[in-house]
Amino acid sequence: MPETRGLPERFAEQLRAFIEKQDLWGKRLPSQRELSRQMGVGLVTVNKAVRLLKKSGMLECIPKKGAYVTGNPGRTLPSGANPRMIFTCWGRHVDPRVQGYTGALIAPLMELSVDRHMDVIFTQLDDVRNEQKFLERYSPAAGDMLVLVSVFTNIEQILRIIRVSGASAVWVDHHVEGSGITGVLDDGVSGTSAVVRHLAALGHRRIAFLAETRQEMNPWKRDGYEKGLRESGLSADPGMVLNALPRQHLVDEFVQG
Repeated sequence: MPETRGLPERFAEQLRAFIEKQDLWGKRLPSQRELSRQMGVGLVTVNKAVRLLKKSGMLECIPKKGAYVTGNPGRTLPSGANPRMIFTCWGRHVDPRVQGYTGALIAPLMELSVDRHMDVIFTQLDDVRNEQKFLERYSPAAGDMLVLVSVFTNIEQILRIIRVSGASAVWVDHHVEGSGITGVLDDGVSGTSAVVRHLAALGHRRIAFLAETRQEMNPWKRDGYEKGLRESGLSADPGMVLNALPRQHLVDEFVQG
């Protein structure tokens, strides 16, 4: 039977075999120019084959960084190697000794790491420029778990890293709809609405809300505030929302005004 596939499709199969033979799962693919030179195929064909593998989900292309091979779900950890729990946060290191709100959220995960004999790593992701460094330095793989603490920006980058690595993941102190990743957070909606209902029951009719300057950090408390007003038969007044962190002098100015 004659071959009906075009050259890009045939080379895509060769490239898939090359990835498996070189064990490039979760790693950066050689540049298209280098693949063209190594495998004796034209650059246009290489480009089309890479696009096909990207469409199939096998490759993830990072702007200005190159193409990464996504994690192989069937790949097991090396013999004797412990899976890792990699804590990461944008802009600052996660301190394993931290107390209070964040400490309470990550404490059960720390206990889980002991129960499952997982090595624990604390790191950070500052911005997109560190993405390649993070992947190459820590090489998260299937069997590892990424714990994303207070990550509420650069969501697409985080999802890309997860797809590339094949690691499992959990969001702490946040949740992203449609990501398919579990989010662990306090019940800001129910808690805030309960506070509003309590104040309304005491006879208060003008209840203010001190909002974060960046609502994406915790949108649930605002939802709970408005829910509590509705349940108490009160109308939401935009003028009662102070869009600033609750610094004392701002609170004083708001009350006096």
